[in-house]
Amino acid sequence: MSVEQELQKIVAIEQSFDVNSVTYQGLKVWPLVRLSLVYCFRQLNANPNVILNQRRPCKRPSEPELTFQKIQPEYNKQSQAWRESLAPFSLLDNTGALFFSRRENHSEKIEGKFVDRCLDPILERCDPQLNILKIELDFPQGRRKQPRYEPGVFVNPYPCLVKEHLMRRCLVNVLETYPIQNFTELQFIVHKHTGFWIDEQRLLEQIYLLQSYETFFTDLLSIIRPRVVFLVCYYYIVAMALVKTCRELDIETIEVQHGIQGRYHKMYSAWTRIPSSGYELLPDYFWVWSEQCQRDMMETRPQFGGNQTHHLPLVGGNLWLAKWSKEDFGLSEAEKEFLNQLRQYQKVILVSLQIFDRFPELLDLLVPAMQGAAGSCFWLIRFHPLHQGEREVKRILSALQAHNLTNFEIEFSTKMPLYSLLKCCDYHITQSSTVCHEAYALGVKTGIIDPLKKFGYFYYREQIDKGDFDLITQPENIISAIKSNTGNFSANTYREGYIDIKTELAERVLSQVLEQPKVSF
Repeated sequence: MSVEQELQKIVAIEQSFDVNSVTYQGLKVWPLVRLSLVYCFRQLNANPNVILNQRRPCKRPSEPELTFQKIQPEYNKQSQAWRESLAPFSLLDNTGALFFSRRENHSEKIEGKFVDRCLDPILERCDPQLNILKIELDFPQGRRKQPRYEPGVFVNPYPCLVKEHLMRRCLVNVLETYPIQNFTELQFIVHKHTGFWIDEQRLLEQIYLLQSYETFFTDLLSIIRPRVVFLVCYYYIVAMALVKTCRELDIETIEVQHGIQGRYHKMYSAWTRIPSSGYELLPDYFWVWSEQCQRDMMETRPQFGGNQTHHLPLVGGNLWLAKWSKEDFGLSEAEKEFLNQLRQYQKVILVSLQIFDRFPELLDLLVPAMQGAAGSCFWLIRFHPLHQGEREVKRILSALQAHNLTNFEIEFSTKMPLYSLLKCCDYHITQSSTVCHEAYALGVKTGIIDPLKKFGYFYYREQIDKGDFDLITQPENIISAIKSNTGNFSANTYREGYIDIKTELAERVLSQVLEQPKVSF
């Protein structure tokens, strides 16, 4: 099933049923259901035999697991720990802007320090007299990414989440009085259009976790009281809880674009039934890279209801690319030497990998091409920041080594700043990564691998039709594309397209969201 067909099914659900009538304690849960559908489609594409059409009964426990008397000592302990964690924030002056970062965002370095390539450039542009705070949930994986270019404050959510979980185990009877309204009707509609049964039990568990994080953010933000919150990637439970809390505290939220959105991204495009009051789980605004991104989002929304008044895209550009288009930042001597060594090869090709489940399709075309161009091309294999674990590396290495390929590199290609690599590349290959747009901006053409025309072809059909990108459906396409397209672009000249790097765009957005009570566009 193509991404276009998947999105059509979601739109059909929205048009055939009042999805906004499905609520839990007043919360419109359709964004969570929509996110569940995204995962279902992803599972189905990874494994066509996966079973998604079995309806699982929702567990209805009749008795609380624990009494408050049993949990009271631990509850009091965690409550005290949480109060102690919050105490330092009460010493802060009024916060103008809060930047909610994640370890995943810190994927590159400047002068040996990890950078949040989405948020840090915006943070730098803020008025220095404005009180700025950058926070991150305190997890071991994040602590390992030190030092930070723009230091932040780690906040440990554990005490708050534990006490909320303990209390929930005492309130089973109370919680059972709050079913998901109209959920059964939605289940049948979803099944009719997709063949999937949405799991009510799993959805309830997500809602419970969201509520726990909502308590966490309510306690924290009630002290910090920022005017606006910037975040990256809103469609996971923690971020949705942050967005909902901000809405209740009258704090504006802006999600900063981190990758592909376009007309076929199911969490950004084709929201056709936005209620007049908006969704509690969607940010107020989306900071997007260009007017094209803005059009992709808005032109997929019908002209009625809240579709044109809520969750609007603001064109702020890509400040990280703007920085790198002018100069290189903070490369180590080893990294500089690696780039110098690339000069010995006739052609240098960057391959941007994505999720593990789609590796086989890519390898089926990439391996023969690497064999066919063994004497002329060197391949930089770059893993996605969220998919570079032992399993992913082992899968790629075993496939390449099984064919005795040695004309590739992984370590530097993955850890070095993306733009430093693109500036030294002759061609770029991916299945559907937005790196294709960043490569285009820096003068490097991209081949989109999509032999079945299900994913990347739809995301980038306009660019493929215009000849800006190549469609790769067989290994021979890769070799011929490299021969015919490298050298056609100037790697030192910025090319306008999907990404705008004019800094005045960012200045305009920041001045309005930070200087006015409410954004007016």
